[in-house]
Amino acid sequence: MTIRYNTLKSIISKEMLKKHLLEENLTYQAIAKQYGVDQHQISRLSKDYEIPRNTKTYSMIHVKDLAGKVFGRLTAVKPSGKYIDNKQVWKCYCECGNIVEVVGTSLTQGTTQSCGCLAIERVSETNTKHGMSQERIYNIWNGMMGRCYNQKAKFYNDYGGRGIYVCDEWYDVNNFVEWALVNGYNKKLTIDRIDVNGNYEPDNCRWITNKEQQNNKRNNVFIEYQGETKTLQQWSEILEINHTVIRNRLKRGWSLDRLFEKPKFIRK
Repeated sequence: MTIRYNTLKSIISKEMLKKHLLEENLTYQAIAKQYGVDQHQISRLSKDYEIPRNTKTYSMIHVKDLAGKVFGRLTAVKPSGKYIDNKQVWKCYCECGNIVEVVGTSLTQGTTQSCGCLAIERVSETNTKHGMSQERIYNIWNGMMGRCYNQKAKFYNDYGGRGIYVCDEWYDVNNFVEWALVNGYNKKLTIDRIDVNGNYEPDNCRWITNKEQQNNKRNNVFIEYQGETKTLQQWSEILEINHTVIRNRLKRGWSLDRLFEKPKFIRK
């Protein structure tokens, strides 16, 4: 969704942007992702608000030379020219013959050690042991593993492709099920990552309803109104205005004052 610049100014106040840049040390790119806009709009907003640059935030990225180094089954070949959250992405050769692109820090921290073949092998081995492939909890676990390691999975680019992985402990479905049952799992809930840019691991996961999960998506639009910041969907429910109406008003560049006016229907 494209948000016009004047509307963006009404959504992100000077104090809010200053907090993001100077206190939280967020980059333009990170802020842009949070609000679902282009990073150039955030850059322009910073200049208009005359917010000084934080040298820590805007310092040059220190890039390690990983070429030729081996990380598990992967050998770093060369930089891909891409960056994810200011982290350099490397083109790597896997022992199985695949060529993959991996965030450099995922290699150096040991998070990624193969193109996904290692995880798939572990999953296949586990599948023959647990005997619960028809259970909903298993399907949740299997979907989680697929999103993070199977490059052919529908949403791989939003998970494994962004450097999001599953902790080693949960490679064994039995460990995952044990954690799930202790932490409130039931058939009406779905797994959710508290930090949408973090991994699937006990400290970053919880069980919530589908409705709650929609409010934790990384592409949500956040709007500050009357001193409170909420997602578009949350404001829609609080003010009893259809979310599509609010979204269309944003596209048209309506001011914040008019954005939440209840529609007036004229009877004929």
